[in-house]
Amino acid sequence: MKIGLDCDDVLADTTVTLAAEYNRRYGTSLTAADLTPEPERWKIIVGEEGVQRCWDIFAEEDVSYHLLPISGAVEGVKRLHQSGAKLYVVTNRIILRPGLTEEWLERWFDQAISGVFYTSSNGYDRRPQKGELCRREGLDRIVEDVDYNIEQLRTAGIKTFVYDQPWNKEVVEDHLVKRVTDWKEISERINHNHYK
Repeated sequence: MKIGLDCDDVLADTTVTLAAEYNRRYGTSLTAADLTPEPERWKIIVGEEGVQRCWDIFAEEDVSYHLLPISGAVEGVKRLHQSGAKLYVVTNRIILRPGLTEEWLERWFDQAISGVFYTSSNGYDRRPQKGELCRREGLDRIVEDVDYNIEQLRTAGIKTFVYDQPWNKEVVEDHLVKRVTDWKEISERINHNHYK
């Protein structure tokens, strides 16, 4: 079985870290819910300058390399790997130093990740969007947290586990899209081929 895993806010605790670092530097009190993974929404909360500050913080190697994994992700990924699943990270990340994502993944997940695919969030560059990539690469399912990616995956017919986050509460479940609350549930449902 080939499984896709989003990186930020599914494997890495990115948005919580970004909000904390922004608050430390600029004396604000942002939460992860304020900094949803959609930069257009950031403008409403922090304005144009704040959006650039967020990107600058995320692009800093010292911040991105030292992100902690989401609670339970290390154990869940290792359980899936030990069960024979081939795991691939499918991410929209574009601004980090080449190789940094792979180094972070190896640091936390050892050899459990078989590869990394970089996708487009908006379809305006040459990289495929997540749904297209998953179909092309034969991924059986994916774990994702961002609503517009989930809709692309649904349209492409890809079974998607929605990793529960404050910014995806509006996502509607159906025969292709199922909500999961933590890594224990993800690994159990995938290992038991339970998609109900």
